[in-house]
Amino acid sequence: MEKAKVYFTEEISPESLVKIYKALGVNLKEKTAVKLSTGEPGGHNFLQPSMIKDLVSEINGTIVECNTLLKQRKNSGLELAVTKLLQSKYF
Repeated sequence: MEKAKVYFTEEISPESLVKIYKALGVNLKEKTAVKLSTGEPGGHNFLQPSMIKDLVSEINGTIVECNTLLKQRKNSGLELAVTKLLQSKYF
């Protein structure tokens, strides 16, 4: 069995995410989804849009929301609204 390649960076920045992508040596030609959680109300445990903007632009990607549907937000449309806001504001 071939050993897996592991990519690592100590720098966590928009530039380093693009650098890691380029190190993979792939060129994504099809539509590409970038799975992202916009977090929970009042929370801070998610990637800021400014952190992934360059990577999403580099691959001509589309943000796909992956939040957990909470009872208090069910049918509120909040996830869709936040995702649309992220796309329009940062991309």
